Amino acid sequence: SNADLDMAVDALMQSERLDYVLIVSGDGDFVQVVRALQNKGCRVEVLAFNNVSQDLKNEADVFTSGYLVPQLAPIEMHDSNNDKKIVRGVCYSFNHEKGYGFMRFMKDISGGLWITDSRKSESAYQTAFVHNSQFQSNIDLNKLPNREMIFEFELRNVEGKGLQAEYVKLLEGR
Repeated sequence: SNADLDMAVDALMQSERLDYVLIVSGDGDFVQVVRALQNKGCRVEVLAFNNVSQDLKNEADVFTSGYLVPQLAPIEMHDSNNDKKIVRGVCYSFNHEKGYGFMRFMKDISGGLWITDSRKSESAYQTAFVHNSQFQSNIDLNKLPNREMIFEFELRNVEGKGLQAEYVKLLEGR
């Protein structure tokens, strides 16, 4: 807990010279630190994995699950065919009547994490089409869309149609 306090004090002391602060923690004790930094004009983003305080997610300007950052955590899916790209993402749009939706995944970590519209060139994200038949049978499709559910999936580039998500597996969030 001393390290948390030291980080908080250091961030607040330097806040006059900072525009952006990235907190890599899910600890709800940082909510007041986030508020204080924002009041000093700083943009505050939070990156964390498991057991993240909902208050901290809500208070931050942007929350990013560490599982979504390429090459930050090992990919669980393994495929002997090396030409398949496996990524992690969320289902941000799903049409239950038509049985399809769209997955958003991070292509790289270069700036603009808050720009989630993958049509914009400065966005760090890309989008892939997904058919309901590509989800594992244990996934409750009635919960989609859901940005709290993290999925691993293979990407396939279909000529004339773009990226499609296949073999979609729930990684985190239920």
